[in-house]
Amino acid sequence: MTQVLPKEERMDDVDRIRIGFMLPIFTLKDSGSKEVNLAEFWGKKDIVLFFLDDYLCNECGRFLSEVQNKLKEITALDAAALAVSIDHPRFLNKLKQKLNLEFPLLYDQNSVVTKLYGLLNSGSPKGAPHPTVFVADKERVISYKKVNLDHKNGLRIEEIIESLKKYQ
Repeated sequence: MTQVLPKEERMDDVDRIRIGFMLPIFTLKDSGSKEVNLAEFWGKKDIVLFFLDDYLCNECGRFLSEVQNKLKEITALDAAALAVSIDHPRFLNKLKQKLNLEFPLLYDQNSVVTKLYGLLNSGSPKGAPHPTVFVADKERVISYKKVNLDHKNGLRIEEIIESLKKYQ
């Protein structure tokens, strides 16, 4: 179920990666400078992949907290959670500490992965993505995608958990 939340006269390319497509492979460094390659999860874990707008985004922080609160359930469903941000690792570390996050926050320097996934917010002067969440199976096939174009309507962890349960 793809949901693109409304925005009048949308110019962004958020429909580039769709349900049924495979998540494109990338390698990014986490907030602690450790490289994380999406291919490492291939055949091993389902994926919850979240692109956050900004480390100061309240909606994104709320969603990250929800993911953390459900992390044991996500892990029990044989899935891994990853978040991608264009913010510098020092800000990601602060966010990770503030929210007590136990999953990787990945640094997308120069918005390379954001552009690869077609999530670049054309209204963002710093190249931030639209807040978006993907759920993909162990073969990287996307079964769920939700883009939050207006940055107000919420992303819901319950929908992500339900999507993961379909893989069981």
